[in-house]
Amino acid sequence: MIKETVDAVRVAEMEAERQISVAKENAEGEKAQIKNKEADYRTEQMQMAKAEADREMNQVVKKCKEYDLKMEKQIEEKVAELKALSDKKMDAAVEAAIHALA
Repeated sequence: MIKETVDAVRVAEMEAERQISVAKENAEGEKAQIKNKEADYRTEQMQMAKAEADREMNQVVKKCKEYDLKMEKQIEEKVAELKALSDKKMDAAVEAAIHALA
């Protein structure tokens, strides 16, 4: 009877060791899955952040281009205005030179 009890304890210990081994393997597998999910999540978050940064950068570039066009238009208007004033003064200077020479 003692031998049977010792054998039963050994069998129980072997079964317990097998269950511990299976549990460790399962835990390692779950750890690996969690690491993969973590990497996937990090990649996804980085892609989302990059997409948002790209959208914001495009908006800034668009605003800068619009500002550049607005400034160019104002500069062209001012140049045209100054050219017209210059032409008007040139005509008056030519008239004055002609009268002075005459």
